[in-house]
Amino acid sequence: MLAIEVEYLLGRAVATNTTQRDRAEWPPHPTRLFSAFVDALSDVSEPDARARAEAALRWLEQQSAPDIQVSLDDEVSKRTIARHFVAINDDVAKPKDMRPTPLVELRTRQERFFPSVVPFDPCVVFAWPHSYPNAEQATALKDLASRIAYLGHSSSVVRVFCRDTASPATIAPSEDGKWGEWLLRVPGPGRFDRLNSVYTARTTNTFIQPPRGREVRYDRTITSLASGTHGSIRIFAFDENSERFGLTETAWLTSRFRAALFKKLPDGAMPEAISGHKTDGSPATIPHIAFVPLANISSKPDKYADGGVKGLGILIPRTFDIATNQLLDSGLSRLEKLVFGERGEIFLREVRPEASGQILYSLNASRYCRSSTTWTTVTPIALGWHPKPKKGLTVEGVVIRHLVELGLPSPTSVSVQRVSKLWGVPPARTFHRGDLKSLGSRILLHATIEFSECVKGPLAVGAARHMGFGLLHPCGERT
Repeated sequence: MLAIEVEYLLGRAVATNTTQRDRAEWPPHPTRLFSAFVDALSDVSEPDARARAEAALRWLEQQSAPDIQVSLDDEVSKRTIARHFVAINDDVAKPKDMRPTPLVELRTRQERFFPSVVPFDPCVVFAWPHSYPNAEQATALKDLASRIAYLGHSSSVVRVFCRDTASPATIAPSEDGKWGEWLLRVPGPGRFDRLNSVYTARTTNTFIQPPRGREVRYDRTITSLASGTHGSIRIFAFDENSERFGLTETAWLTSRFRAALFKKLPDGAMPEAISGHKTDGSPATIPHIAFVPLANISSKPDKYADGGVKGLGILIPRTFDIATNQLLDSGLSRLEKLVFGERGEIFLREVRPEASGQILYSLNASRYCRSSTTWTTVTPIALGWHPKPKKGLTVEGVVIRHLVELGLPSPTSVSVQRVSKLWGVPPARTFHRGDLKSLGSRILLHATIEFSECVKGPLAVGAARHMGFGLLHPCGERT
């Protein structure tokens, strides 16, 4: 097979949507990659090498639409679009406007946009599973790939290389060809010659643009993933001047957040999906909201990851109905601050999903909502049963029970430890229990959990999962 990997070296992709100039193009279209290969051909001066490269590109344009492995949905942060007024290079100042000033100041300016996205995984792989270039074609394509410096805007610096293997694709051409979530431009027969003819024509008329070419509908290859009871997170950021709290104080933060929210809701009967209790006071039998801390942590070595809590999140059940959501909105809209006595006050502001590119990464919902085969704890899991190794119930077995009761598949391995693998997360023994009855004298421990298949977040497990404990962070393989 042929696979071409594109790595965005600066972590962001800058490319304009051809139909909406103020929107970024994502996923990147296969035609854009093909155009970059054609552009790289101009650097090949040796006649024989150029002939082989041209033959390889003519072969590539004959292939079917590629499968694509790419970050999607909550794994992609869209930057706020800013307008720029740029001097037009082709514009010549009129004689009557000439002044003793730099020429660029005399040129008119036009509105320009430079939309960008920041994918969680900076690598995008275009794969042709049933296409096998011969040795000469493969060598020529590898040489051209090494000459590509950017994809899209010149600030979108990339590293491109060819290989003969690829992980499962995220999106692929729709089977029926009519329905699909994305409409992507794909190179087809004759595209190479068309690009060259447009290049020649632009030497006399710069307004000529390449035609859009062939368009193909793409759809997801993975339509369903195992997931927990919660489907999304509502994020509330702390004011920068508020008192600082650490992860060890999770119990106090979540209990105060919950109490403050409930005071803003009507005094009448509260739905189980919000309160976590039935009208008679017994525990709810349906999924209900959970309160979690959002802290400055990292899955990679980071000296700045200090575990400081930057905001709070509310995990929303997948079964939430419209009426319950409206009731929750009514309370949250009136919730402005949390009061902690001598510790001061914390002012809150809700962060909307579309603003994810303007906030701290600690408050980005994609950190917890993406899918992964490996998860590790941000806050320790509170074991709901006391382990009894002599009777066959180990600590790992208790964690597995908690996962299964959430409807998750049984993990392939569970590794428990007193310290999390995440940077900035304190040891389990240092977490305060506050007044949470769900904690009591339960065992607290960190864990790393591996599944045989991707599981989609957000995930919180254990006895006190609705109050911020057992919050899991994804790492490892993702889709």
